[in-house]
Amino acid sequence: MASGTDPWMRQSEAANADAATYRSVKPSYDVALQEEKALLFRTLVKELESVAQDLWDAFPESRDPSKFSEISAAIYSPWVLPSLQVLAGITAADMLSPKKFNAHDMLDFHHAALAIPYCDALFCDNPMATRLRNKPCQFGQVYGKVILSRPEEIREYLSALAHPTL
Repeated sequence: MASGTDPWMRQSEAANADAATYRSVKPSYDVALQEEKALLFRTLVKELESVAQDLWDAFPESRDPSKFSEISAAIYSPWVLPSLQVLAGITAADMLSPKKFNAHDMLDFHHAALAIPYCDALFCDNPMATRLRNKPCQFGQVYGKVILSRPEEIREYLSALAHPTL
């Protein structure tokens, strides 16, 4: 495999190892989803540590906890870190299936995670579209987006954009 895919290869190998654990424990999708969200969030936080230190150093006046406003109880929203939620959802769904991960899957997952929350439509292969549209993910419904895979569907969708009155 080309050197440009090495990180994706390592990620797919790690996903296969995690999937073996999930499949032996057999958690529900909801439990696997929360685990995947937590993993992605911890990774994000770790990567943001240097940014946090820069902010801490730049704004010493903001360090006093007595000046913090109280945070109300958060209500779940798919729009809070939406790409993270989509990526966790796809990964959790596949962790519970007999699917074997590969580097291309990792790229497809990230493509979907970036597109679904922010684009009107996502075009992908049929197995991915089926996973994204159906339970447990249902991302087309959750985000109000169009997820298409068949060439005739895509052609029809694009034609309607080009000729909205037809």
